[in-house]
Amino acid sequence: MVSAGRMTLSIMALERIPLGFQGRGLLAFPLPSLSADERDRAAVLDSLLDRIRALREIEGATVTQTLPLSSFLIEAEAWIERSNGSRDLTDPVLVQPASWNHVQTMGLHLVAGRWFRPSTAGREVAINMTMARHLAPTAQEALGRRVSLRSPDRDEWLDVVGVIDDVKTSGLTSASRSEIYIPYEFSSAKPLYVLVRTPLDPPALAEALAVIGKASGLDSWKPRAMAMSRHAHRS
Repeated sequence: MVSAGRMTLSIMALERIPLGFQGRGLLAFPLPSLSADERDRAAVLDSLLDRIRALREIEGATVTQTLPLSSFLIEAEAWIERSNGSRDLTDPVLVQPASWNHVQTMGLHLVAGRWFRPSTAGREVAINMTMARHLAPTAQEALGRRVSLRSPDRDEWLDVVGVIDDVKTSGLTSASRSEIYIPYEFSSAKPLYVLVRTPLDPPALAEALAVIGKASGLDSWKPRAMAMSRHAHRS
């Protein structure tokens, strides 16, 4: 009985850990293999997301490479520009391709600034609080700083326009990792999931997505829903 009581208390404690996103009403659908060409891939995803958002009772749709609370993490090197103009290589960061309404769809908390706009040719990015601490003392001061996912010698810098709360990526009790969110249209990282916020029944939505997928060029896609609220409880 004592052991069972301790386990119950442990579960209750874990449920109070901030996840950084709202799992209820959020469904994840693994994507099929996408084109290696960034332009072709972006065209397919543009069509897919526009068609999903046009469905009734869809509150938001976005893409991501890594699901929250996942053991599958893809890292990249990143350089940051200091206030004195120096450029430093940081610890590896997680690069998340995302859409313009990622905050709304995921239920993220924007700490400072704004999300990137779809019309900025990929020059704007958002980062999480852990990444912001590498750039400046506060989230507000991190706005306007520049980061690069390529050698700084190539002078391909990205402007930080927004900072969000950390999202639990690798487990409930794991330390947060630095993350950079970049428009999927300009990301070399392939999105692996479509995320949809909706009150609709998952099987009914999956059936609708199969039709939408074919119209968007994903003939082989067989959408399979994963409820992110259940995913969080299993982690």
